[in-house]
Formats: sequence, structure tokens, C-alpha cells
Amino acid sequence: MNLRDKGLVIVSVVIALAFILYEMKEFSTPLLYGIDGPYYYVQVSSILKEGALLYQDPPLAFYILTGFSLLLGDIMTGIKVGSILVTLLGAFAIYYLVKEMTNEIGGIASSIFYVANPWMVRMSMDLIKNAMGLTFLSFTLLFAYLSVKREDFRFSLLSSMFIILTGLTHVLDFGVAMAILFLAFLFHIRDEKLLKMISLPLIAALALLFLGFTTNVMGGDPYKGVAFLQELVSSKTRGPIARPPIKPMKGGQRGILDVIYSITIALAGLVLSMRIPHPAKEFLLSSSLILLVLVLPFNPGNFLWRFDLMTAILAPLILGAAVGRIGDTRTTVAITLIILGLLLPLVFSQALSIKPSIPPEEYEELKDLVYRLKGKYSLVVPSVRLLYWVQSIDPNATRSPHETNGLPPVIIVDRRAPYPHSVPHASIIYRGRFLEAYLVKRRP
Repeated sequence: MNLRDKGLVIVSVVIALAFILYEMKEFSTPLLYGIDGPYYYVQVSSILKEGALLYQDPPLAFYILTGFSLLLGDIMTGIKVGSILVTLLGAFAIYYLVKEMTNEIGGIASSIFYVANPWMVRMSMDLIKNAMGLTFLSFTLLFAYLSVKREDFRFSLLSSMFIILTGLTHVLDFGVAMAILFLAFLFHIRDEKLLKMISLPLIAALALLFLGFTTNVMGGDPYKGVAFLQELVSSKTRGPIARPPIKPMKGGQRGILDVIYSITIALAGLVLSMRIPHPAKEFLLSSSLILLVLVLPFNPGNFLWRFDLMTAILAPLILGAAVGRIGDTRTTVAITLIILGLLLPLVFSQALSIKPSIPPEEYEELKDLVYRLKGKYSLVVPSVRLLYWVQSIDPNATRSPHETNGLPPVIIVDRRAPYPHSVPHASIIYRGRFLEAYLVKRRP
């Protein structure tokens, strides 16, 4: 890896520009995006105040964000800067991986597709630890590929380290890394020397998975995989059932279109893998197969929308390898610009559609209400969308009156919610522009 190569300079510029644009979106609001946005605030705040997470979860992303929050002196800023920076650093691994598989132009193109695709925009703004885990996943694949190509055990050790970091960040990223390496393992089953290179990160992953089932080191995330398999088997046993709709990638557009994009890219990767030499062939084939399996409609809808977001990392590998195989520089640049031209409208559409789960005006009203009530009442917030924001101010807030700490329970609801606002056995004590609060009466 020559640090003087022009490709590295170009990729560094690409990452810097992407970081500026992503941060412009991040700081266009004082809040964090999506329902999960305030969840990260709650977790980081809990680490800073209590030294531990409030909710069980793979811990690495939260501790990284805590470090950025301490460095920058503010939790919101630390999350917004740290999450985007760590996520975009994965472009370096993608660049080197595709460069090794094809050539420098392919590597540059793949890094551009990595930072500029709609799946990445959605994930990095809302599903933060999933996005941060992509960086560890990409370095896992890079070093696994280098260990096979160069037959160097040191790269196998590095791949093992990064797959553990991936597992300590997000289970879906971890599962994709394991699946790709397992397929690569099967494709090299007759080559004993190369098999040893791929075996080490797989053994490390299996060891971590065992710990994930027997301890809290992965925050209970492996059981999400069990839940997926149970639902998949159950749906096959019962036959066709009504499934939740796929969450749309772009505001106002049907989500199935996004799955079609991903399926098309996966099929293109399968075709390309038939024409690319060893060892790139096995890794590209593995990545394409995994993407295809993730986005086929037989997956339960409540999992499929999240699986489709993994296109954020698998599509750049496939598209970058395709561009790198063209050969002619001018044609390569032209095709790269065409692909980018197709992606950018989706990127901008996705960026415009992402919003915080509540407007800033509601957050200000919520802060005023919580500061008035906390310490005097047990705050109960049935809506998860509101609960995380309340817990960012009062971590003792709960979803159920049965979880209160002995103080009189007050239920906080959003007046704009579609469900009825009246609360049985309670009297209203606050009605604002956005929120209502009900004091639950003690039963005789």
C-alpha cells in the first residue's frame, strides 16, 4: 500500500468532501435524525454519567462516540461528527480492496460509490452503529482478501481483529462479514494453504458469536439472528402471510423499487464474477450472492428493509469492480460518471427525506415539560419515538406505569399521534402545542 499513490490522494479528497456535505446535513438541525437518533444520545450520556450503557447493545460504537463527545465537549456534536467520520473512513478499505481486485480507477470509483449512495445516506443518519460497523466490515474483507492474494498470515490476523470489532458494533454487519468469508472458505476448500488464511477470521468470529450467546459482550444481538430465522421458518410453515411493507428508501416512493435496484446490482455482480480472475472471483461472487440473498422478497418485510440497506457497502464493491474491468480510461471515467449521475438524484432525495423524529419546537416544549416534572413524578412515555428524547433529559423515564420508581406516574403523549390521547384513570395536568401529560390517579 503505497501512501504516495495518486489514488489515495483522490480518495482522501472524496472523503473530505463527503464529510463536509454530510456534516452540513447533520448540523442543519440541532437534533439527531430518525427514531434511533436520540437513542445514541441516551446511550452516550449513560456512559458519561453512569459508566455503562442504559440499554444492552454491542458497545463499541457508543464508546467511540463517547470519546468524540469528550473531545468535542458536547454529546450531540460528538455523535454527529464521530459517526460520520468513522463511517466514511471505510472508503479507504473499499478503495484498496477494489484496487487489489481490479485497478486503481476501479478502487477510486468504488470509494466514490461508497460515500455517495442513498443506502449510505439513510443508514449514516439514522442507523448509526450499523453505518459505523460498515467500516470495520470493509477492513475485515480487505485484509481477508489480501491474506489470500498475497498468502500472508499477518493480513489474516488483521482480518480476525476487524471481524471482532465488527461484531462488537453491529450484528448485521457481523453476519454479512461472516457469510462472505464462509462462502470464500467454501470456494477455497481444496486449497489447504489459502484455507488457513480464511479460517482464522472465521474462527475468531465463531468464538465471538459463542461469547455473544453466553455473555453480554454483544449486547444480546445474536438473538436477533435467531428471531429472524424463527420468523423466516414460521412464514414458510404457515404459507403466504401479510408482511409489513418495506420501508421506503425515498420519501413518497415505494420501497420495492429500492429492492429492485439492489437485486439488479447483485445479478450484475454474479455475471461479472464469472469473468474476473482468482482470487477476486471468489470474493466478488460471495459478495454478490450475499446481497442477492439479503434483498430477495422471501425475507420477512420487517427485516428486508434493513437488509436492503447493506447495499450501501456491497454495491460499491460490485460497481467498482465492474468499472475497474473496463480497461480504457476514458470509457471507465464516463461509465463512472453515468453511474454517479444515476445515484446522485437518489442520494439527494434520501437526504431531503430524512428528518428528526420530532421538530425542534416540540423538543423545546418537551425539555420544558420534563424539567418541570422530573424528580416529582415518574415519567411514562408509551411512544418509543418520544421516550428516547425524554430519556435524554431524564434517564429514569419508562414506557410502562408498572416500571415506575414509586413516585406518582405521569404519562406523556404526543397530541399529533394517530392514537387516542385520552388516558384512562388519569387527569390532564399539561396541554401544550405538541404534548399532553396525564397524572395517573391512585386506585383505592
